[in-house]
Amino acid sequence: MSDTIEATAGHRLLEEVLTRYDSIDAFCTHLHLALDAPTDVLPAIPISTAGRHRLR
Repeated sequence: MSDTIEATAGHRLLEEVLTRYDSIDAFCTHLHLALDAPTDVLPAIPISTAGRHRLR
């Protein structure tokens, strides 16, 4: 039973990838570009010295 469910989910995933990207190679290229893109640097949050969660 679980083999059938996994096969069905795998087929749905493959169909969706092929529908959106036309090929597995295009999908992999998209993933590589998304992972290699520069990361946004968020500003540092100042450490509070007061309050319940202060460092001891």
